[in-house]
Amino acid sequence: MKYGIWRHENALGNGAEHVINLAQTIKLWEDDSPEVYVENDWQRMMARCIPNITDDKIKLFPDLASMEYKSSNWLGFNNLSLQDIYMPGVYPFIKTYPAGWNNLLIHENPPLVFPVDDYKNIHALPKDVIVITLREHKTHWKREEGDSSEHQRYVKIDTFHKLALYYADLGYKVVRIGSNKETDFPKHENIIDFAKYTNRTLLDDLYLIDNSRVFISTDSGIWPMACGLKRKTVVTNVSYYGNQYTQWVPKETTSIMFKENLVANLSCSCTDNNINDIIKSVERFL
Repeated sequence: MKYGIWRHENALGNGAEHVINLAQTIKLWEDDSPEVYVENDWQRMMARCIPNITDDKIKLFPDLASMEYKSSNWLGFNNLSLQDIYMPGVYPFIKTYPAGWNNLLIHENPPLVFPVDDYKNIHALPKDVIVITLREHKTHWKREEGDSSEHQRYVKIDTFHKLALYYADLGYKVVRIGSNKETDFPKHENIIDFAKYTNRTLLDDLYLIDNSRVFISTDSGIWPMACGLKRKTVVTNVSYYGNQYTQWVPKETTSIMFKENLVANLSCSCTDNNINDIIKSVERFL
């Protein structure tokens, strides 16, 4: 069968939501010959982590221009070029598969698997490192929403600079991943600011996560892939209390830290996690 990975806002985190759901769907439907359709390269690289999905089983949507949400080419959810493709069920497409965070609570999720056999580590990226990523204002663009949406998910970058130096001074190798638009990380012999490298891909980031000692993230982007890979993960500064998108994570490999003074989803007065509390959460995995 054919399946699609697509998000109206073209967001990494929700793309990961659909990838993990799709891995679960393919297993539950006992589909031994799946094809996966994507809109862009980062979706392709995430899809590579679905068990038994090789690169030749991933294709671009047949009418790619018509998938550009709310553009002049957008053909809507009844797009006939998708009539034989199961699309994420959080949208009213013609055919759908379960794809919401709530669906991840229903069944035990099959782990994602990094495609190690055909990955080329051209940057000589190290293993057994502490990997850090964060969400910095005006560095992550979403289709339709721009680069300033969900302001409560941004964090004080100084906390994570100090965190990187803390572990670097202890002798750990620390690698920062994320957007090259973000503020430079501190200079230190044990810190690699991989976000600033050229000729890098999302698959490189996933390699680092898959081979990390622990992955430290803020409430943004790629962290669901780390949980799908069942790697040791500390998600800090989560700004939506009680949301299903944090309830599905594997408890044995994940720590979730909500922002301070967070009341339900009223996050306007909440404050960032402090560095000492983050260090305590990370210690569980070191």
